[in-house]
Amino acid sequence: MYSGNRSGGQGYWDGGGAAGAEGPAPAGTLSPAPLFSPGTYERLALLLGSIGLLGVGNRIVSIATLTVLAYERYIRVVHARVINFSWAWRAITYIWLYSLAWAGAPLLGWNRYILDVHGLGCTVDWKSKDANDSSFVLFLFLGCLVVPLGVIAHCYGHILYSIRMLRCVEDLQTIQVIKILKYEKKLAKMCFLMIFTFLVCWMPYIVICFLVVNGHGHLVTPTISIVSYLFAKSNTVYNPVIYVLMIRKFRRSLLQLLCLRLLRCQRPAKDLPAAGSEMQIRPIVMSQKDGDRPKKKVTFNSSSIIFIITSDESLSVDDSDKTNGSKVDVIQVRPL
Repeated sequence: MYSGNRSGGQGYWDGGGAAGAEGPAPAGTLSPAPLFSPGTYERLALLLGSIGLLGVGNRIVSIATLTVLAYERYIRVVHARVINFSWAWRAITYIWLYSLAWAGAPLLGWNRYILDVHGLGCTVDWKSKDANDSSFVLFLFLGCLVVPLGVIAHCYGHILYSIRMLRCVEDLQTIQVIKILKYEKKLAKMCFLMIFTFLVCWMPYIVICFLVVNGHGHLVTPTISIVSYLFAKSNTVYNPVIYVLMIRKFRRSLLQLLCLRLLRCQRPAKDLPAAGSEMQIRPIVMSQKDGDRPKKKVTFNSSSIIFIITSDESLSVDDSDKTNGSKVDVIQVRPL
């Protein structure tokens, strides 16, 4: 067990009640020798701390990545902001720094890493009643589970609301808008399925941790612990399966990777991009009187089109048609 700046000692490795802790041996008997040398205990503690750092860090990276993906969809769909390459790199950097900060705290003395019940992995000390350890468990629960889930729910709630508001605008119900709505709905389903799969995989492990924290660790057997541990680790296998099932471009790229030459010979002509086949969108320029403020604004953004809808006096593309209705700005952007 790695206990930071505490005295870990060999008693931890011997089960807490080592032979040396039972008092002096009776006369005429040999006192039991220690299992390992002190240097070996230090190396084992360092190894255990490293395994715990990697394991806990990867778990936090997973939930933080899903949270950033939800926020990325939120600012693109609701606030019509285009995500560039530098933003993505900064987001990845923040995710890993945030995860390393939480995973490295037990190495500095705030809680500690111990062997899991099944003995095949390392985790933080959930059952310690020390105030220092209990505070880390509480803040870890808030910062790595409650807050990320709250951000995800907030982002996807606003995304679904924006899609619904765009669907209510009857003047925009064209073939291209219907395709955009289907695309955004499908993408939202995929992200929601990824989050749901993550929660389903990790929920048994989280329940076991809560049982240990509340003093019911005797209910957790090694079999239950190892099954929940392996089920949680299998979450990384399901994400590529979700991509293959729900993203046609991903399936096509995967097939090209597996059998590139065969696909080049048998690729249908309809999948080849035709020159001039893409429908161009004519920008609609609107006028607005000075001093007038829009009463309602709905902003919707997809990977190719941004709609900005405001209720105000507007002009259509034809200067001769002047109507009082919704102001619609259609801006074509290059997909990322």
